[in-house]
Amino acid sequence: MTLDLACAECEASFELDVTELLDEPGRITCPNCEAKAPRRKAEVFASAVDELLRAVAGLAEKFSVTLSAETDDLPAAYETGRRTARRAVAEEEEDDEDEDEAEEDESYDEEIPEDESDD
Repeated sequence: MTLDLACAECEASFELDVTELLDEPGRITCPNCEAKAPRRKAEVFASAVDELLRAVAGLAEKFSVTLSAETDDLPAAYETGRRTARRAVAEEEEDDEDEDEAEEDESYDEEIPEDESDD
């Protein structure tokens, strides 16, 4: 089982094998730029993954579980200030794009005078 990660420093995507994470819980390193997660946060993450896998194993007799967790989709209570700021900027940009599209749509609705010289 692997986890898909993207480095915040260099934006490179990479996979992390769960068994490696659980065997060495303090090590999450980008193979591209060697950025490292803080040891304590990596340990807490590994512990949470271990606990999640135990819970999934407990459900396996009755249910098949597929899980997807993306940092951009975290509930507001779990967002950090940096992610909240990035999300606010992204939403503002989307609003600006929506306003631009609305203005373009309105300009198409205006009547265009016919050229009288085509008679």
